[in-house]
Amino acid sequence: MTDATMEPATPRHGLGTRILHLGVALAVIWQVGVSLLMQGPRGATPGDTLFATHSYVGLASFGLILLFWLNLLARRIGTESGALFP
Repeated sequence: MTDATMEPATPRHGLGTRILHLGVALAVIWQVGVSLLMQGPRGATPGDTLFATHSYVGLASFGLILLFWLNLLARRIGTESGALFP
């Protein structure tokens, strides 16, 4: 078969799924990396800047994961919901 006769393949996952997956992956990498370097609160001393970003990125991660799961429920292409939620 030549390139001219081949039909364009449909993507397995939509753009929204790919972007949300990238966001979740980057958030998890950030959380793990920062947790190795941050100093948490001790007594009356608050945590450092990395601790503050760790907490805010954690909240953003929760939002991304929630959006990701809502996207999984609403999408039309990709893995069927029955395979994800048996």
